[in-house]
Amino acid sequence: EAMASALPVIASRTGAVPEAVGDDGFLVRPGDVHALLARMQQLLEDPHLAKKMGEAARERVTRLYAKEMILARVEEVCRELVEKRR
Repeated sequence: EAMASALPVIASRTGAVPEAVGDDGFLVRPGDVHALLARMQQLLEDPHLAKKMGEAARERVTRLYAKEMILARVEEVCRELVEKRR
């Protein structure tokens, strides 16, 4: 949601989060409060970087997770499953 809103993202390296964020946000180890604070401070001190990251994140979400992209992928998977059953 933050990425879709063109906000910079700081997230934990858990589950599929690194794949979703890619290089368009900051990733920190879960529980690493010092890294989280450092990245927050970095963005607060560099509004240009924060804006650039937010814009890149929005573009990534639009490109990878737009409903048209998701629906096309679901359709592809369904067709593959139907073909395997034949």
